[in-house]
Amino acid sequence: MSLEALSWPTAAGKVTRSELKTETHKFRTRSSDGIRRSATEDIFIPMIDYTFEVDGKEFQGTRLTSVRGGTLGDRASVEEKLRKYPIGQSVTVSYNPIDPEQCLLEPGSWGGFLLLFALSLFLVAFSCAM
Repeated sequence: MSLEALSWPTAAGKVTRSELKTETHKFRTRSSDGIRRSATEDIFIPMIDYTFEVDGKEFQGTRLTSVRGGTLGDRASVEEKLRKYPIGQSVTVSYNPIDPEQCLLEPGSWGGFLLLFALSLFLVAFSCAM
């Protein structure tokens, strides 16, 4: 769905839901002295739904970017994304002409995925170098 979405046709749509979802993830860490600790981290997710019409048939979508989960971030950046898509906002929806249920709002956006991927590679390389 990534690069091909750039050439998909578009349709006028409308935002029907725009809210912040917070999930708390638990994980275990180990300190340098070998002590295991539990920790939690909040993950913020923009929940944006929209509707659009193709050939007289209505479709619903939830996807923002080409990368699933690519819109996760800190609370401030997710709230900024939600301000961009308030309920009732008119939007341009890119959809797969073969299957309009495959749709998204930001076909050229990777939602920060590439930045996170590059940072992960750097951290792995740095760890190996140490």
